[in-house]
Amino acid sequence: METFVIIKPDAIRRGLIGNIIKRFEQKGLTILRIELRLKSRAWCALHYSSPDLNSQIYHRLKEVMTRQPLIGIVLEGEKAVTVLRRMIGATDSTQAWPGTIRGDFGTLPVHENLIHASDSEDIVEQEAKYFFDPRTDC
Repeated sequence: METFVIIKPDAIRRGLIGNIIKRFEQKGLTILRIELRLKSRAWCALHYSSPDLNSQIYHRLKEVMTRQPLIGIVLEGEKAVTVLRRMIGATDSTQAWPGTIRGDFGTLPVHENLIHASDSEDIVEQEAKYFFDPRTDC
């Protein structure tokens, strides 16, 4: 099974890429594809198209996710979506358990929470397709 993850600018800026990828590998997940890309506002609109998303939160996300490059990764492993979601921890890092990525490294507001991971098998292919499409780069 595959899953998709984005390492966000705050994690990149803080030098956490190696720590995060090491955790994926230690958990038995294999990297199938990895790229560093600067994404556009058009990509952000596609990626965060949820009608439930508060417009103020979306505005902050758009700023965070388009101001610096992101790292997109496709991972493979048994129950990859579930395993990765457990590994990253709660969206709000102040509520994430120690031992999770956000629990151990998260200190910033919710819109800069280190990492994004697909929340279901149904969305993995779509999120990866949007991320790796060069037409959605800046």
